[in-house]
Amino acid sequence: TPTSSKKRYKVRNEYQIDVSDLKITKTILENLGFRVSLHYFKNRAHWKLGKTAIELDSFKNQHFVEIEGLKKNINSIAKKLGLDWKNSTTKSYPKILSGK
Repeated sequence: TPTSSKKRYKVRNEYQIDVSDLKITKTILENLGFRVSLHYFKNRAHWKLGKTAIELDSFKNQHFVEIEGLKKNINSIAKKLGLDWKNSTTKSYPKILSGK
């Protein structure tokens, strides 16, 4: 998926579908040539404020907040939560886990 990172924001197109059978879906991906490159478990709590989504993630003793929405809403919510942009990252979880 194409990603563009700006100083504070990561903009990424995300596509989601429901699958009825995980085993068959894995088989389809493998037959298309895909291989698992990383497998990890995380706990996620979903929150909503208007049209803005707040995701609280926890894994490997690390905790993350993702705010998805319009930039003005992201800024407003980050301020309300007391988040410091100096502690933010646009890295993906695989990059964080690999230390890259």
